Amino acid sequence: MDLLKIQNLFTYPIKSTKGNKNSKILVTKNGFINDRNFAIIDKYNKIITAREKPELLKIEALVKKSELTIHLSTNSSTVDFSCFSKKPIKVSLFNEITKAKTIDNRINNLLSKYLNEECRLIKFLATENEINNKAFNDIAPIHLITTASLDDLNQKLKNPLTIHNFRPNIVISGCKAYEEETWKSIKIGTCEFEIISKTERCSMTTIDPYTLQKNKHQEPLRTLASYKKEDKSVNFGIYLTPTTIGTINYSDKIKIAK
Repeated sequence: MDLLKIQNLFTYPIKSTKGNKNSKILVTKNGFINDRNFAIIDKYNKIITAREKPELLKIEALVKKSELTIHLSTNSSTVDFSCFSKKPIKVSLFNEITKAKTIDNRINNLLSKYLNEECRLIKFLATENEINNKAFNDIAPIHLITTASLDDLNQKLKNPLTIHNFRPNIVISGCKAYEEETWKSIKIGTCEFEIISKTERCSMTTIDPYTLQKNKHQEPLRTLASYKKEDKSVNFGIYLTPTTIGTINYSDKIKIAK
């Protein structure tokens, strides 16, 4: 296991928007700091994802100290965290209800114009008493894939994919393809993570993050289903939840428990 290495660390400040590459990252109980701590909701308080609006994948969001800067195709706007309302609202993500803070700012008008529908920016509201403090992540706070598994999949595809189709937080090299599915826990430096489950893939993986076009042949889901389908799920990658917080770096040693 000494060959295991971190290849990439990504955060996605706003759910479904472009990822940011990090040289090191602070791990909190909610996952990577500033990862999916923001989202965009429609007029029904439902979180909008790139499944419905692939245009989100072109939005660049950057966090610096207590400010969020959003770069759209023709406009940019910066909002301070303190501008978000202290009175929370309930929002839904895949039928799961969670609490969030809203903001009354010009950014809402810019986002509405960009997405061509009425929408608002929201910020995750973490509470000490909540069992589920995974921000606006789908299942668990952190998603991991390995280069070996991606290489194996790409050998089966006519048009190879990049890691960006899968939107991971951690990319690791040095293991065999799909070996990560046998892990029970992983320690990176001083940070420890429990393996929650395999990652069930959805139509998001079929959207080209550069052209925003959906694959006409439903790839890579169709190919994955031919050899990675379990019950009704097509899996690729694993979900993690932090059990020990701290900071992880590219040079950190990685230990696996099976």
